[in-house]
Amino acid sequence: MRSVDDFFASLPAEEFEDYEAELREVLINAAAKAKDLDLIGGKFPLQQWIDRRLGGELHSTVDDQSRCEIALIGAAGDPNSESDEAAAFFQGLSDESFSTEEENLRDSIFDFLAGWQKGMQKAKLSELSADARVQTCVRALLPASVSLADWMERRIGGEIEIHQDESGNDVIHVTPEAVKIVAEKMKSRGAAPGNSAQQFPFPPPPPAGHTVPPKGTGFTAKGAKGGGKPPPPPLSKEAFLQSLPADELTGDEVALREALLYWIETWRPGSGKGKGGSAAPLVSDVAVNPQILKLRQKLLPTTVTLQEWVEARIGGEIEIRSNQKGHLEMLLRSPAEGAEPEPAQDASAILDELPQDALTEEELELREKVLELVSSSPMPLRHVSHTPKVLTLKRKFLPDEVPLRDWIDRRIGAEVEVTEDEQVRSRNAAEEEEPPPEESPPRTPHPGFRSPDSGNMAKGKGKGKPGKAKAQNGDIPQDHQRTTESFFQSLPVEYLTDGEEELRDAILTFITEHWTGE
Repeated sequence: MRSVDDFFASLPAEEFEDYEAELREVLINAAAKAKDLDLIGGKFPLQQWIDRRLGGELHSTVDDQSRCEIALIGAAGDPNSESDEAAAFFQGLSDESFSTEEENLRDSIFDFLAGWQKGMQKAKLSELSADARVQTCVRALLPASVSLADWMERRIGGEIEIHQDESGNDVIHVTPEAVKIVAEKMKSRGAAPGNSAQQFPFPPPPPAGHTVPPKGTGFTAKGAKGGGKPPPPPLSKEAFLQSLPADELTGDEVALREALLYWIETWRPGSGKGKGGSAAPLVSDVAVNPQILKLRQKLLPTTVTLQEWVEARIGGEIEIRSNQKGHLEMLLRSPAEGAEPEPAQDASAILDELPQDALTEEELELREKVLELVSSSPMPLRHVSHTPKVLTLKRKFLPDEVPLRDWIDRRIGAEVEVTEDEQVRSRNAAEEEEPPPEESPPRTPHPGFRSPDSGNMAKGKGKGKPGKAKAQNGDIPQDHQRTTESFFQSLPVEYLTDGEEELRDAILTFITEHWTGE
């Protein structure tokens, strides 16, 4: 099998091969389409499109020089065919401490961040991956089936997170818990953390005299006023979990549980940054949700991960398991396990105690919130029940033993109904609904969405200039441009559009017919 250099050396210098011409035309059309789609910068997110729309057929990777490469799923050398190796690697790591190689890699990452020279612009994952020392440490620790991003998410996710910017690039975000580490490394380099906005990849911390210790870190800024005793170190994982009540959740735990349940249930494939259209949200996606992150930081010390708390405290409702790629998924257990609790006392008797001729003030508040949620479209009963505001209002006058459905049926059944398939809807909205228009027959899905049909690909030779097909960012008003995420959300879930199929066919033809050879 040829190397990349041999492949390019074999190409004719003055013209394109037929397959190159086909691929060129489709790629130019895709780039031009970015302008019509109002994508920011007029750039088509090709690699992300492959990952999120062809995840069942193709796998993309980025090498140490930030060059994107693609391969068929299951092909020799494809990381997806080595998921067992990745899972075995992570299972072999200690839950209590880092190995020497892990410490070296973690230290190299913080060294890179401390030496960042692009001001407030956040470092990209590709830039971190290209750092010489990081590369050396990666080679010493990680097998080919484990990416740097996977290791960071699984092992130092409480310190370093990977977010996506407006252009869809993976960028490095330093959590509040890790700001101290970067600041100390900067100080050792001779930079003053309080005055180094030109070197910090996130807003610089305040001057030392006004530093507020991050929650649970035990960090005391030198020179801080008061000079009292430093705060105690955070509790160990075992001590923290043992400090929680055995037969109930605390208020902060209830809030985090409700946020997790609601987030998982409203999640849909493609809404996270996981690749290949994962059928369930990844722990790394859940953990960076702003609301969940805030609740997690309020409840958990830095010694306890979100996964550890979930498994110890609400494992009967939420399951965390490894998928085929070795990534951790967060799923609801079976509906029976996650259903509303069985009444411990007679719900009817409790409801009978409410006034029979009018709703109380607390009931009116709950009624208003429920109607607000279902005013435009039906909503699953479980979603309504787990909405934090609904729970708060319901608990003002009803114990948890009384299901929300019973209260709806008994008290506001003339306005709101719960259908047989557990949907809550407004009766007024249901009466106003018009019959839906006739729909065309659904298109047949395919593991890669549809079977290849390369007959619609244009052929030709010549290295003609793209000319007017090239999109210019200046042609698009900034307030009308869409983000990469909104573009993917606009695409159909069950099938590829005609333009996507043409792009898919060209890529598959290029890989299967022309990449390998003598």
